[in-house]
Amino acid sequence: MSADHLLTVSDLNVAYRGISAVTGVGFHVDAGELVGMIGPNGAGKSSTMLALVGAVRSRAAAIEFAGQDIRGLSPERIARAGLALVPEGHNVFSRLSVRENLRLGSTARADRSGLEDDLEWVHSLFPILREFADRPAGLLSGGQQQQLAIGRALLASPRLLALDEPSLGLSPTAVDTVFASIESIRARGTAVLIVEQRAQQTVAAADRSYVLAEGRITMTLTPDDAQDSALLMKAYLGS
Repeated sequence: MSADHLLTVSDLNVAYRGISAVTGVGFHVDAGELVGMIGPNGAGKSSTMLALVGAVRSRAAAIEFAGQDIRGLSPERIARAGLALVPEGHNVFSRLSVRENLRLGSTARADRSGLEDDLEWVHSLFPILREFADRPAGLLSGGQQQQLAIGRALLASPRLLALDEPSLGLSPTAVDTVFASIESIRARGTAVLIVEQRAQQTVAAADRSYVLAEGRITMTLTPDDAQDSALLMKAYLGS
């Protein structure tokens, strides 16, 4: 594994009841990179993300993170190694307050030092989390819940933050907030792997974007490709 590759995935395969969802997928994320993963619904993007954090069974030639083979590890051990996933659908604890949700994120930290600084940074990214600290998370809007889910993951102090459809169902203003936060997270040195339906915005922002179709990576796009509508259409439709 290259010294610069924070995450290396080789020949990843995921199947549900004998039906293949991901076949032979391989990619890498370098330290400090922003990497996109785009493609049509059912392409295997979410299954790939879940496999990385041990949430679904998979077979792979290699899943190496920070020099460690993480195949077969529990999600808890993978999180403590520094790989955090914000799954699709926000997944906040609705009856707990915003403050309590954030506190739960910190339980996955391998090192408690710097927690207060990280909390201050999360509040600077998402001021609404400070304003509504005592509000039950279930009373937040969809965009606010997504900010909370990302903030909670950041308090685990990950080296790689994986985001599955962070803009799904959000208003345009909330989408802009989420994408701006992703740039700030990356600028602070945390690598980001993002699965998104917003192809053009993702391709423009990412160092590179992998296109998945029918469980396989079919092409890799660079920011220069973001304005190529025909290429983006081909990425989604295969034609």
